[in-house]
Amino acid sequence: MASNFTGSNGLLYLLQKIKLAFAGKVDKVDGKGLSTNDLTDELKQKILNAGDSSFSGNYSDLTDAPTEVSAFNNDVGYQTAIQVAEAINNSTKISKEIVESLPETSSAKENVIYMILKENGTGSDVYDEYMIVNGKLELVGNSEVDLNGYWNESNLSEMSNSEIDNIWNTVFTE
Repeated sequence: MASNFTGSNGLLYLLQKIKLAFAGKVDKVDGKGLSTNDLTDELKQKILNAGDSSFSGNYSDLTDAPTEVSAFNNDVGYQTAIQVAEAINNSTKISKEIVESLPETSSAKENVIYMILKENGTGSDVYDEYMIVNGKLELVGNSEVDLNGYWNESNLSEMSNSEIDNIWNTVFTE
């Protein structure tokens, strides 16, 4: 799967296209407003009829505004900071243990990952990892790192100016 990148020549080419595209723009002139009034008379009249507002934008200016969090309907089911801390303290934490052989299932702990050195392990793949799953020790992973599917330099090719033109035309002709 090849993907394209653009180098300094492609970037220079793209910036020249952008500069050319904006060459015909009209610059802002100090003291000048819009050249046309797109606001309809009807909408302008609605705005004028709206009158003044005494609302300052402060929450305290609202009438019948709740003053306690418990008065809001959306706080049902949420836990307090104390409840969260208690839940964390009472949770079972997973730990790892490097062992020479797996323990008997009856003496294995539910919250431990047992790591056994592989006979032919190399590099970053030297351990097999086991845990109690449905009442028995199961291989749940290893320390192997699989980089298949990741990009490397051979997956990249520099974009040509014609490819940049095709992308440009797709964006600016729709």
